[in-house]
Amino acid sequence: MECSVQACLGENTKHSSVTTLKKPDGSKTANMIDTLVYVAEQLIPVDNPQDDTDHHKNIRRLTEQPIETIDDRDFSQDEARQIIESFNPREAPGPDGITRDILTLVF
Repeated sequence: MECSVQACLGENTKHSSVTTLKKPDGSKTANMIDTLVYVAEQLIPVDNPQDDTDHHKNIRRLTEQPIETIDDRDFSQDEARQIIESFNPREAPGPDGITRDILTLVF
């Protein structure tokens, strides 16, 4: 008996997507948009500065200060573009997961 490569390997050949989720209170999301909003609410914490610990207050303060080091030097948009274009598009991203495509889109 012959089978496709996916079937022989035990891979599911049908694609499915989650359209509803059951919430802790027993209710369910109504549709894909409701599900995506619910997932985002669960995964993305609310950033409330009033809840900050001293550690978090210090981090906020540090991010508002300009970073100046002896190695700082001005660069142009053209120099930034050239650097981004010099990256190999087939190279795997680093630990931050940022690819050349992402940098290009952001630039």
